[in-house]
Amino acid sequence: MYCSMLIILISFLPESLQPWYSSCSQGNWEAAMEEAGAVYAADSTDVEALAAIYIASALKTGFEAGTVLTAEPFLPDSQTSLTLAARGVLLMSGPDSDPEDAEEQLNESIRQDSDNVLALYLLGTLKARSGVAGSALLYFDETLSLDPEFLPALLSLGEIAQLEARTGDAVDYYLEILEKDVYNNEARNRLRIIAGDSYDAESTTGTMQGFSASTVADLSIERGNRAMLEWGGSASVSYRFDRRGTSVDAAIGGRSVTWEEIYGLSRDTLNTNRGWASLGFDYWFHDSYYIEAASDWDRQMYTERPWQITSYVAAGWQKQILSWFWFSPRLGLGSVNARWTSGAGEMYTNDFSVFASADLRYRKPHTFIREAEISGNVYFPPDNPENFISKGSISLAFSAWSPLSVRIGYAVDYTRAPEISTWKKFNSSFTTSINFDLF
Repeated sequence: MYCSMLIILISFLPESLQPWYSSCSQGNWEAAMEEAGAVYAADSTDVEALAAIYIASALKTGFEAGTVLTAEPFLPDSQTSLTLAARGVLLMSGPDSDPEDAEEQLNESIRQDSDNVLALYLLGTLKARSGVAGSALLYFDETLSLDPEFLPALLSLGEIAQLEARTGDAVDYYLEILEKDVYNNEARNRLRIIAGDSYDAESTTGTMQGFSASTVADLSIERGNRAMLEWGGSASVSYRFDRRGTSVDAAIGGRSVTWEEIYGLSRDTLNTNRGWASLGFDYWFHDSYYIEAASDWDRQMYTERPWQITSYVAAGWQKQILSWFWFSPRLGLGSVNARWTSGAGEMYTNDFSVFASADLRYRKPHTFIREAEISGNVYFPPDNPENFISKGSISLAFSAWSPLSVRIGYAVDYTRAPEISTWKKFNSSFTTSINFDLF
């Protein structure tokens, strides 16, 4: 993408103004003025740098009158594509604007260099300001055919779609901008206007594509067949490919039991350290449907189960009630491979189960209660589906000092027929954790 942009820039701009164009393509007119100003400060005879300053200034102020530049720098002997575009901008500005002469200057700019993306965008803007939406759409489309990353053209297409009551198209344009620039305030504000309180721009900003990483330190208390105090830590990294949620996720962690009792008897916790690692992939083939696969490796060296590998595949559906509140059921197939050791020898097991789950989630990462989740799971062994296991949990995450957050959770599970007849069917745990978002 960057290489193709450079080819476009070289065709109608000197190398010194390529940073200026890069800022223009993001719609950052203030930064563009600074980039061009730095070039002009280094060489006050550079008429093209002066033209670049004027273009960025006019676009920043919405073509208001009273800008510091006048037509004087753009004398007839300066006939480059960029200075002709600047003349067009001058004729578009203020109460005495002349749209016909402005269009003539911009067309001449394009005749000088057909790859002048700014001139095409300015022609589209001129037509939009004159109320000729059909011609404006053509110029904005042509702008994007030369540079698909030129965000102001996408924003203008969205604005026209809004005016024509094509709300779905407008939303698509604004979301495309956010996929390219997650911090684009114009697109976020437009989406907020369209959706009102049902859209949370901050939440959408935090769930676009790219890398993210975090670390967690947690403490849990379990009550049931055994009473246990356990602490641990983990680190995770994820890459998100698109706004739907297609991603690859990996994590590693470790845990240690500080105190444990079984039937009121204390248990030695010296050899309870364990480590784990996981790798997962989610693929969203529709805004509402996805498939996922994951595998977890669990290592407990000095126990009767030295290691265990859990894997599953699942298909899910997500109903987005609001942009920050959704419901998601899924159905899948899982397997647990484990090694067991005892005084009599060792044994390997491979157990399969069909599972179903449902989650109700809230997520607003830039508010005090940043996340909330209620989830339930049911596991059915295929050879004995009545001997099922069910689990339920609820959790809340609170913003602390950025980038820290605190999470508390409570979970309960029910086993219809425990492997040991004296074991309780219900087990519960309480967890609290501190999360640190690295990026």
